[in-house]
Amino acid sequence: MGEDLWNRLGKHVNTLAQGAREVYEAAVDPRNPDLSPKMMIMVGDRCRKRGNIEGALIGYRRAVDSGHPQWAPRAAFNLGWTLSQSGRLPEAMDGYRTAVDSGHREWASRAAINLAALLTADGDTEAACAVLRTAVDHAHQKWAPRAAATLGDLLREAGRPAEAKDAYRVAARSDDPERGPAAAVHLGALLAKERDFDGARAAYQRAVDSGHREYLPMAACNLGLLLAATDQPQAAIAALRLAVDSHHPEFAPQAAGCLGRLLSAEGDTEGARAAYRVAIDSGREDCAPESWFSLGLLLTRQDDRAGALAAYRAAVDSGHPRHAARAAVNLGVLLRQAGEPEAARAAYRFAMDSGRPEQGAKAAINLGTMLTRDLGDAAGAREAFQFALDTGHPGQLPKAAFNLGLLLDEQDDTEGARTAYRLAMDSGEQTYGSAAAANTGLMLMRAGDPVGAEEAYLAAIGFGHRDSTLRALCALGRLPPASGASPASGADASPASGADASPAGSALRDGYRLILDGDDAEWAPAAAFAVGGMLQGGGDKAAALEAYRLAAESGQPEVGPKAAVSLGLMLENAGEVEAARAAYQLAADSADSTQAERARQCLRYLGH
Repeated sequence: MGEDLWNRLGKHVNTLAQGAREVYEAAVDPRNPDLSPKMMIMVGDRCRKRGNIEGALIGYRRAVDSGHPQWAPRAAFNLGWTLSQSGRLPEAMDGYRTAVDSGHREWASRAAINLAALLTADGDTEAACAVLRTAVDHAHQKWAPRAAATLGDLLREAGRPAEAKDAYRVAARSDDPERGPAAAVHLGALLAKERDFDGARAAYQRAVDSGHREYLPMAACNLGLLLAATDQPQAAIAALRLAVDSHHPEFAPQAAGCLGRLLSAEGDTEGARAAYRVAIDSGREDCAPESWFSLGLLLTRQDDRAGALAAYRAAVDSGHPRHAARAAVNLGVLLRQAGEPEAARAAYRFAMDSGRPEQGAKAAINLGTMLTRDLGDAAGAREAFQFALDTGHPGQLPKAAFNLGLLLDEQDDTEGARTAYRLAMDSGEQTYGSAAAANTGLMLMRAGDPVGAEEAYLAAIGFGHRDSTLRALCALGRLPPASGASPASGADASPASGADASPAGSALRDGYRLILDGDDAEWAPAAAFAVGGMLQGGGDKAAALEAYRLAAESGQPEVGPKAAVSLGLMLENAGEVEAARAAYQLAADSADSTQAERARQCLRYLGH
């Protein structure tokens, strides 16, 4: 009977012939216990294709119940799949679990993948991960990579990157043409996030080398961005070109924007414009606005103001939450330069209303500057600078505070200016903090507060900013005797020797070294002369001589002759007559009639 059923099944099971029903009825008849599990699977498959689900389930269950080491696991998988397609998910899970528990390398692996999908949909990620690990451990050539890739995705989404990386590595190293490249891209992203740039680069390169139509562009784009971020522009350009040349609708435009910026930095302006155009023409909201902005920068550098204005306007019109505001700031700058203050004001206002603290603050500072310098609107400028401060952006606060202080200082609002300058100083930012300190010193000198001025100048020096330090040193040299750091104060400061550990002494040491290390032609000579006086007053004659010599030999017409006379006097007092004579001669030969006459008198005295 069994052999006869096998023959009849072989004839009818893959057709719609009339005899198929007869075969099924015979197969499920309990009077035929010798029917094989394989036959029951074939009967179940046939019933499923004909829409007879209950019949299919009977066939699969009889095969499962046989306990056959090969066919029972397959039947359990088919049972789980059929039940899941019928919406009977709890029963489907039981079927898949039976297959998983069988340990069959293929069918247990396949069942684990499907069971994990049901568990994930049911919210039981932990159980899904556990069952996927069994499939990975079976190391089936086809199904292990799929299980590993899915496991990696679940672990990554669950915030378990270390485990996700292990899973992705299994999939990435496989020969699976789909999961391998996908896992390599995800692995590269995780490694890049952990700053394992070499590992990320290798993972992305593996995906690129796969040639996969989807993952090559993705990996090439990510690789190019990574290489650009790690200062490898040539390698980045090569990777980004691969992504752009793929014409992928998502990753080609993303890569094109970065490629354009790299080519622009390399001086390839035509290549940059072509790359930007790829991103712009894509119309993608995540690519086109930034490339319009970048194109505006490029055209501005090329002095193509009309093209730059058009590019920035396109970026603004895009309404992009970040790049529209950035473009509006630059658009305002160009419009101001073009003599269109009202249009510039509108552009700045757009950025200020964007809700972006950095761009809003930048625009407000630019607006305040324009209102002050071009339109004489001090009240509007004050409001704009205050707006910039109110954004709270730490990068823009120092500049806004300095500009507000400058405006209030010009309006003789000493207390308001001092408060604003203090904000800039307290930020610790070098450029505007030091300038605010130096301006505070000047303002307090005008207000008749030399002690406060001295403190401010010393604070300016403490920032280490070259221009502000030199300005402060010059101002310190002009302080009246009542202040502690002036040449006549008698303070025993010695910047060169380090004898004075006071804040004033420390600041003077820093400033003195800055003069020695630099070659600033505008401020250094005057600062050196002022420091020379302070060093001389503090008793550090060697350092004072060096400072005077720097100023005397600078050739600066306003400072050089005075420094030469002071240098000569110190050398003469030290008994170095010939060196003193040479110093006096520098002053005598200068166009400064007062110092030239002083030097000639000294030379006549030396001649007796």
